[in-house]
Amino acid sequence: MKILHTSDLHLGKKLVKASRLDEQCAVIKEIAEIADRECVDVILIAGDMFDSSVPPSEAERVFYRALLTLAERGRTVIALAGNHDDERRMCAAKPLADLQGIVLAGELDYTGMSAPSLADPVPPPSLLAVAAAADYLQKQRARVIGMNGGVRVEKDGEHVNIALVPYPSEARLKRWCEQDYSVAYADRVKLALENACAFFDGDGYNILCTHLFLTKSENADQLGGLVALPASVLPACADYVALGHVHKRYVASKTPYAVYCGAPLQYAYDE
Repeated sequence: MKILHTSDLHLGKKLVKASRLDEQCAVIKEIAEIADRECVDVILIAGDMFDSSVPPSEAERVFYRALLTLAERGRTVIALAGNHDDERRMCAAKPLADLQGIVLAGELDYTGMSAPSLADPVPPPSLLAVAAAADYLQKQRARVIGMNGGVRVEKDGEHVNIALVPYPSEARLKRWCEQDYSVAYADRVKLALENACAFFDGDGYNILCTHLFLTKSENADQLGGLVALPASVLPACADYVALGHVHKRYVASKTPYAVYCGAPLQYAYDE
């Protein structure tokens, strides 16, 4: 399987008062073209779909259209909640997204996903012609299985395990599990990452997708409001860690191999 890793779309972000939605639509189109050309099977968007927790309606329309565009040709699309996203608002359309092989990742438990529907997908109502519907079903070759901690994507005898940990704010950590506040925040994040990766196996490729600020610098306290965390919070069992938050491409760790892909658009003069 081929996997494409992107992040930090920041839909709805303006340049002073000027909308950038046209540029953002063009970027999404380019990502879809790359996915077509490279025969990508899974697209990971590692957080910050939106620029604010209450995005404008135009940005939400672009987001949902983007997911449908990226999910064409049977691709599995996974959109993870970052620190800019309201995970509950972003995941409001989850029942409809499940039917299209789109995973809206705002929690840790995905066992409630409708796996049978994904194995035998329902054609959208717009496909009225029998031939078109048959073609649609034939293209939906990947099966997405919800797990506690993430999803497993199966296709053509292969499978990839993808642990999904949205930005672990204090509020989200508290909702996910009982917290021991005598333990440092970094250690609690490390435990959440390890628990999410518990379903990894030795037969498939194992990916952790999360939204964090990892740094090797001892002087970095925050970036964009996120506390700096050491790379040691990452579980060693991951073959690849798909990171979001930093807007430049950056290899945060080589063991495990953890990469910030960078934002597809420049949002500040130093990017």
